[in-house]
Amino acid sequence: MKQYDAKHIINIAMAGHSGAGKTSVAEAMLYLSKASDRLGKIADGNTQLDFDPEEIRRQVSIVTAVAPVEWKNTKINIIDTPGLFDFEGGVYEGYRAAESAVIVVSAKDGINVGTEKAVKAADKEGLTKIFFVNGVCDEDARFYRVLEDLKATFGPSVCPIIVPHIENGQANTYINLLEYKAYTYDKKGNASSTAIVPEMGDRLEGLREAIKEAVAETSEELMDKFFM
Repeated sequence: MKQYDAKHIINIAMAGHSGAGKTSVAEAMLYLSKASDRLGKIADGNTQLDFDPEEIRRQVSIVTAVAPVEWKNTKINIIDTPGLFDFEGGVYEGYRAAESAVIVVSAKDGINVGTEKAVKAADKEGLTKIFFVNGVCDEDARFYRVLEDLKATFGPSVCPIIVPHIENGQANTYINLLEYKAYTYDKKGNASSTAIVPEMGDRLEGLREAIKEAVAETSEELMDKFFM
């Protein structure tokens, strides 16, 4: 087994409301990093992280599970925590071992009680947080409304980093606002850089301004680095 030094090991806890898609996001991470040769699906009962027979029957996570992936010579331990309140002790278990929390939010349902609990617990543990808005291609998805709700609920430090360009209900192009580059993805999740950033009117500049506001809220030193 390959050995990693402490600088190249990251523990990330997946948290959020039940049904937001934490396990599905984790399965995608396993697949795209080639830690798994297939993309597990909850409905098929073949995910690597929901392996307990009761989880397969319920189609929800009830215990905390861990799966490692390698990305750019770094070992990332994905800690998938339960979303059901009956098993929220698993969230605290996962957080105690993690440095960061990925809080998954449904693009259709938005912020729920489980979202707020996950953020509150992460703050208590002093974890770095990132929101992942999942299911942006769902028929009733409303990514940009969810983004505004996140900022209104959790403060101006919430800022967009990668946003979808949604066209005809599909989000096949994503824009990295820090790089100011757009990427398209094929059905296997492989990314290709596009020559032109999609036209989004004033929205794109507004999103970039949101980053500046968030950085300014953090520290003047970071703001100077950002503008440089």
